[in-house]
Amino acid sequence: MAFVRASQILANYFSPLNEALGLLDMDVTSIKLKSSTADCEEQPKIEWNNFDLSINFKNWNNQEVVLKFFDVPHFKMISSDEIAVTDLSDDSIYEVKNSDLIESLVKCGEITSEEQFQHWFIGFNEIGSFVEVVFRGFSEQ
Repeated sequence: MAFVRASQILANYFSPLNEALGLLDMDVTSIKLKSSTADCEEQPKIEWNNFDLSINFKNWNNQEVVLKFFDVPHFKMISSDEIAVTDLSDDSIYEVKNSDLIESLVKCGEITSEEQFQHWFIGFNEIGSFVEVVFRGFSEQ
């Protein structure tokens, strides 16, 4: 009788979903901000208005933090379970290099390659979710 490791079962289960989400073999770099999203004290509040996205949350030290993303053609919430077989930790922020999603947005005419968009995953481990966002400008308050 052969034993199958739980990670292999999860990989087989989530593989089609990760492929559909474009999460296999992503080239990611960790991003360090002034304030960590790890252990935020409450659920983030997300507002999208005129293609600008604001994410408001209280950090582990109960300080109000606002992440502002400008010129946002795409964003979504993703449960940590949906990307369980990647190496992404849901208490960190990552930039996706050579993003397939950005390439798809260029191909469909939503953006142009000259505009230099970025693709990030922002992890909130207290709620077990990521915010995935494609944007052109960013500020942190």
